[in-house]
Amino acid sequence: MLSRRWVPVNAPDDEVRGERRMEVESTSSAATPADVVVARPVLRSCAPPGAGGPPVEPLHLAGVSRRDAALDLALVLLVLLVLPLGLDLVNVVSLAGEDPGALDGGTLPQRFLINRKVFDALLAVTLTLYLVWRHRISAAAFGLHGRGPLRQVLLAVPILLATYATFMVSVVVTTLLVTGGQDLQREVETRREFMQLMPLDNLWSGMALMAPVAIHEELLFRGLMLPYLRCIGCSWTWTVVLSSGLFDALNSIKVPKLEIKTAKVVGITVVTGISIENTKPLAGAAMFFATMATAVGNLRESLGTMRDSLGELLKHRAQFRLGLWNLANELR
Repeated sequence: MLSRRWVPVNAPDDEVRGERRMEVESTSSAATPADVVVARPVLRSCAPPGAGGPPVEPLHLAGVSRRDAALDLALVLLVLLVLPLGLDLVNVVSLAGEDPGALDGGTLPQRFLINRKVFDALLAVTLTLYLVWRHRISAAAFGLHGRGPLRQVLLAVPILLATYATFMVSVVVTTLLVTGGQDLQREVETRREFMQLMPLDNLWSGMALMAPVAIHEELLFRGLMLPYLRCIGCSWTWTVVLSSGLFDALNSIKVPKLEIKTAKVVGITVVTGISIENTKPLAGAAMFFATMATAVGNLRESLGTMRDSLGELLKHRAQFRLGLWNLANELR
């Protein structure tokens, strides 16, 4: 009688994606309890060779069912929608008992902005800790570990810069081609007004704002959304597109043109899709994001210069088109 038993087959790490690879071996003897071999998944460790700690596949929720993942993802989305309500509560509590006349027009919006970002970060950290405790999983599954800190920082620097560069280029090119630059000038002016509300006059006030922003965005939009979207069955392509689209919808300044919104999503999606395999650790990206406070402070003045340059460019462009129109009429 022929019997079959399952024997696990080892494979290189770059060929293993968390699947169970097994081989069927036929024998001529009857199966006995001693012949039973337990097949276990071969996981790729997120640590480099020789590093300590248990092997955990990054951004992979081992042992979490699709139903539980869908419920957790709904909880994450609910948290994103509840944030504005929490902001109002925090602002009311923090300003209780203060004389409104003692706060000038710039201090009050800055206080509101810092309160919101700190509340966002605390809520994201609390939600992550709850999900780790609920499923009894390692925080490394959400990209939170300290292995290879130098490598994390070195990877975060070019990827973050590439993300912003691709984002800006895609928006500028799309706006110039679709609207002739009118919406681009309004976009730059709106962002400049928003930057004026940020307390970025010195390093410490800038870090107080940028550190919570980095923690909130990295945890929610990458640490939590990416593994849960994968767990419910989305491919890497749809995972990146959905997370980037939601990030754009909730965080970017609203622009009436659909083409410009699409360009924003494409810019973020392309860079995220290229770098997703190398940036699963979130610590480096969050650290570098937080240290950009001084650069953002200088960007505020650059936006004003860019706005003036765009105005001159559009004026000369209109004059050039008018000259061509007059020349065409004379030739007729």
